[in-house]
Amino acid sequence: MRSAPPYKAAMLYKKQLSGASVGVVMGSFAPMHRVHIDRILRAKKQNLGGALVIVTGSSQDAGELAGMKHTKRYRYISEHFKNDPLVIVASLDETGLSVQDRLTQVKELWNTHVAAGAERVWYAGASNHAGSLPLSPGERLVTDSKSAVHLCTAIVRDNPLAHWDLLAPPFRRFLPRMRW
Repeated sequence: MRSAPPYKAAMLYKKQLSGASVGVVMGSFAPMHRVHIDRILRAKKQNLGGALVIVTGSSQDAGELAGMKHTKRYRYISEHFKNDPLVIVASLDETGLSVQDRLTQVKELWNTHVAAGAERVWYAGASNHAGSLPLSPGERLVTDSKSAVHLCTAIVRDNPLAHWDLLAPPFRRFLPRMRW
């Protein structure tokens, strides 16, 4: 088992999320855009305990290939939610992780940032993304409604200027350096 990178502990000054349920939003966020933000805020609003955001990444993932390392995405998202006590941002480096190791790491993040007894409620863009989430039996999955704005991160990466207003502010400053 690998040791936690030093940036993982950066958000531990926030209190653990507690409540009957806590929403979990997991993704690479390369880059984070309005639909991601809406999903995170919906997870926070629909769960009394708030939302745990898990920023995933691995070497040579789409974000890194575009010039945005996993650690930078984690920092930018942490910055975006730094003043929100009901949103905790955590980092998960998936480089070389097996499916079982990934599940173990997600459970460790959950146990670190969420008080015991809370129900885990997953949030995803579409039901076809559910296969990539480490859902345990009995856990709920909430997907974006059909009426929600459909915006794929790949579309934003292909033409960031056309979607400028939808990019999360911390990611806008990185745009000139991105290798799209």
